Amino acid sequence: MAKLFSKINKDAACLFFVAAAGFFFMLFFKEKHSISFMNLDEFLWMYRSRFFIDRIMGLDFGNLIQSSQPGIMVMWFAGPFMKLIDFDFTKIQLLIQNLNEAGGYNVINDTGRNYYVGYEFISFMFNIPVILLMLVFFPASYSLMRRLGIGRRAIFLSLLLIATTPYYVFFTTPTDKLVGIFSTLSILSFLVFLAKKGGKGFIYLSGFVGSWAALTKMSALFLIPFFLFALLVYVFKKSDLADLKVFQKKAGVCAKVFSGWLLAFIVTSIIFLPTIITDPRQVAGLFIRESDSRYLIQNAEAQDPGSLSLFDSVRNYLEDPFLPSFNFFVIMAFLAFLFLIIRRIEYKINVRKEILLLYIFVFSFLIFSATFSRTYSFRYIMPALVVFQIISGWAVYEFFEIFRRKNSVYSRNEIFAWAVVVILISQALLIHYSEIAPIE
Repeated sequence: MAKLFSKINKDAACLFFVAAAGFFFMLFFKEKHSISFMNLDEFLWMYRSRFFIDRIMGLDFGNLIQSSQPGIMVMWFAGPFMKLIDFDFTKIQLLIQNLNEAGGYNVINDTGRNYYVGYEFISFMFNIPVILLMLVFFPASYSLMRRLGIGRRAIFLSLLLIATTPYYVFFTTPTDKLVGIFSTLSILSFLVFLAKKGGKGFIYLSGFVGSWAALTKMSALFLIPFFLFALLVYVFKKSDLADLKVFQKKAGVCAKVFSGWLLAFIVTSIIFLPTIITDPRQVAGLFIRESDSRYLIQNAEAQDPGSLSLFDSVRNYLEDPFLPSFNFFVIMAFLAFLFLIIRRIEYKINVRKEILLLYIFVFSFLIFSATFSRTYSFRYIMPALVVFQIISGWAVYEFFEIFRRKNSVYSRNEIFAWAVVVILISQALLIHYSEIAPIE
């Protein structure tokens, strides 16, 4: 019993430190980039949430899709809070009018604080539902990663990176934040089941949260082919392909597991997007309009030779004005860790198959987005970026462990403390020297 309480206390201490660090970095970010807490997209989502919750409570399931992408989960989470504070959104309409008279929303770059002063409190308040969700995300992802066999300290560094990177947590729009949270929980739950560290419940949990991700941004539908790929990687071996009976048996296992995940996904989607039943044409029209618009845009771009090439798509991401808001120290750790895994340097790395699948997810999602997206911004690849942070935290831990083994002068606690200090300093410098433009 004493050991159990000791473990609980250690876990609680880790999560408390992560949350506290995230809170202080949020205040630091708000002071340095206060205008980034206010963008029209955020205000519009909260405006929609206010009326969405009234319709849900009144059992009026019509017209619940209010954007070119579902975004419905933002309204589920933010709606009750918007109703609680009962904010007068006519003030937001006045803000937009003032900005238009001043020359458009872009003038906020130069005179942002002048416009922001009247909305500073409420725009900060609008982040509370997401902040509360993050406080649930930290212990949930911590528990899932512990089940996968990842060490407490490696998880701590991963969550610390997520909590203190303002680009992921504090700047992106509500849909970007939520799709990153839900996609990550869905991936980790699925891997827990595949690694045989949990029962069938984790398959249903993955489908449940995966549906929330897709109901936030349709790009999360990429989880479906990725999970099917991960399932095949775990179930099949090379020898199974030659034996027909073994192949059929394992194919049946794959079909059973994936159908369970898909069932949870579909049922959850119907519950949280009731217009699928009450107005299926509206839902179908959403996907058709998205496909048509993408087709027309791609055809227009096709007039420019090479405009649809993967190279040009990647170049658009590299030219993204938000790229400097990334911690290049963390990027180097991510890439160096991949190099060490590929080279199979002899040092202990747990759950190798899971970390490789996470790497595959990051790169395949980037390729998917670069190939099919109509707009190119890092905030549209949030599911990959949160997983990227998890891998990077693990990488930082492993590199400091290698350093400790080669330099026995320092204890494990000392080395770990230095890893935490390096992350905090690098993240603070990132906020201090970065210039982040608001979202139009």
